[in-house]
Amino acid sequence: MITLFQFSRMLDATLSHAGATMDETLELIELAKHYHFYSIIGPRCYVPLMEESLKGTDTIVGAGCSFPAGHDPTVIKAAYAKLLVEQGAKEIDMVLNIGFLKSKMYQEAEADILAVKGAIGESIPLKCIIETPVLIDHEIREASHIVLDSGIEYIKTATGFQGKTTIQHVKILSEEIRGKIKIKASGGIKNSEAISQMLDLGVSRFGISLTNVMKIIEELQNE
Repeated sequence: MITLFQFSRMLDATLSHAGATMDETLELIELAKHYHFYSIIGPRCYVPLMEESLKGTDTIVGAGCSFPAGHDPTVIKAAYAKLLVEQGAKEIDMVLNIGFLKSKMYQEAEADILAVKGAIGESIPLKCIIETPVLIDHEIREASHIVLDSGIEYIKTATGFQGKTTIQHVKILSEEIRGKIKIKASGGIKNSEAISQMLDLGVSRFGISLTNVMKIIEELQNE
């Protein structure tokens, strides 16, 4: 069983619902400071605020790019990611072009990833979200190899907007990845039992909504 501190240091606490307010963002920042979250991913318009507010702490600012389906033109995707880094984001979570994947345009999907990585530079970790809830098993396997071949740092399961990540999704990823890159699980993770199961399958980071983060913190504090 993991401790609260161990959980916090694997956590990207997220605030991404459409009505997310300034006050909620400020609350996210304060909770991150208190619990030592590894990172926060909030509304992208507040990246400069989050970066400034977290200076001198052990929490970094991450940012999502091209939610929810990755369909933005590659040049826009790359420029957007570059802007977010210039504003203070220390990690980027981009979405694979799901349409390219389902159209079997695998080279185009990989080129899309490489363009974003090239725009943000080697020092900024890139996570590629493959959106497992909308994929069938063989598509998850294909997406895994596209991300592996791109040479980036992380493969991520889902945005949370299209459904939840299951243990089976993570198992398939783990079988294909074989420890060659890091796995981030995100989307509908609500309790410490799911986290423990995913850790056993090789997950090293978690993206969890702030609401569910607080539920899990309460659960870990009561154990």
